Amino acid sequence: KLDYEGRKEILTIRQDVLHKQLTAIQSLRVSSSFITEVIEFSKSRIEHELLWITSLMKKI
Repeated sequence: KLDYEGRKEILTIRQDVLHKQLTAIQSLRVSSSFITEVIEFSKSRIEHELLWITSLMKKI
C-alpha cells in the first residue's frame, strides 16, 4: 500500500504528462473534419482524466 507521498507523486507525474499531451494536441494544425474529431476526442479524454486526478488528490 502506498503512503500519501507515494500516491501524490504518482498523481502529480501523471498530471504533468497529461498537461504536456494537452499542450501538444492544442498546437496541432487541423486539416480535416476526421482529424478534428480525433483531436477533440483526445482532448476530452485528457481533460476528463485531469478532473479525475484532481478529485483523487482531494481524497488522498
